[in-house]
Amino acid sequence: MMTHQVDQRCPQHPDPRECPDSIISYVLELDEYGIYVRDGEGCSASSHITIGHCPWCGRALESKRDLWFAELEGLGFDSPFEQDIPERYRLDEWYRE
Repeated sequence: MMTHQVDQRCPQHPDPRECPDSIISYVLELDEYGIYVRDGEGCSASSHITIGHCPWCGRALESKRDLWFAELEGLGFDSPFEQDIPERYRLDEWYRE
């Protein structure tokens, strides 16, 4: 069910944050799942609440957020969302190696 929620695509809303039927978000570079917060204009989501377990089966979902920030800080980046970080940290490459 989690995979279905993350992978579903809506013909009316190419961006899942804009689709009211899209519930679960996934941030590839952080390996992080969340539930959309629909506080944007209309019913769009401007953020998500990170979840630590699958809402359907209870399986643990471990975000790599803290490790991502720690690695980038070690490379001298103190504001990685605002800085030009290495491309491998914008994808899942950094934790797959």
